[in-house]
Amino acid sequence: MAPKFRIIRTAQILPLMAFDEEKVSYLIQNIAESESISIPIPLMEVADNFYLLLQDSAILEAAARLGITALPAQVSIRKSKTAVFGEIYAEGFTNDLIVRFTSEFPRDTMVLTSRKDIRVYEEYDILAINVNGDSDSFLAFRRGREGHFSRLLLEFLDFIGKHCRYTQSIYNGTFPTANLKQPRYWSRLRLENMSIDSLISAGQQGTLFPANMLHFDSGYRIIGVDFPVAILNEKVPVKEKEKFLKDLISFRFRTCHPEFIGSGVFLLNTPLRK
Repeated sequence: MAPKFRIIRTAQILPLMAFDEEKVSYLIQNIAESESISIPIPLMEVADNFYLLLQDSAILEAAARLGITALPAQVSIRKSKTAVFGEIYAEGFTNDLIVRFTSEFPRDTMVLTSRKDIRVYEEYDILAINVNGDSDSFLAFRRGREGHFSRLLLEFLDFIGKHCRYTQSIYNGTFPTANLKQPRYWSRLRLENMSIDSLISAGQQGTLFPANMLHFDSGYRIIGVDFPVAILNEKVPVKEKEKFLKDLISFRFRTCHPEFIGSGVFLLNTPLRK
């Protein structure tokens, strides 16, 4: 099925992840210099006039600071079986952080040492934790009535973010890291049994996971569109802007002008890696 390219108002977009200030600064500078949005943002339509943002919210923050109220988007259709997982790495993570946090909430958190124990705790959110390549342990958070995700789960992730440095999941157990001057230790935090439905509920409640923690199988992404910000801000019907977006994409692909080839016009495949 061909992707749908739309112009979506930022007020209609539900973010799921926070943003890094450095990325926001980069986007503001890039947009201001190029006067365009290079990559349509990935969205999933979840209700009439509402969409989940399938990446961190840096672009929304940059747009807000620049006074941009609509963005070009590549919209996918909601599918309950859409593959998604939540995983992030933390530098400087130690087991004592788990002890410090769970000691404050002994009734609503539980540490499990075996994956088979997870089945007993269906009313809990489960975070699998691997510290420096050791065996996984599982931290269980009792869900509240307010939604699919435990408030304590988000508080724990925020607690870890204040004591460690989060990084994207580019570090994998099959790729050992080395530093000649000083050893660096990376620990993985991964949510078990995530679903699109639970994330929709989280988005509607304003829940924000750490930047780059959630990963979606959004298929092929198009880049190098360079949609002019001036047109986004024009007071013309949205349908006219969307027609311009589609014509612009078609033009980028069919032209052989060197300046468009040099800007990196191609489809970027982003397969989901588990």
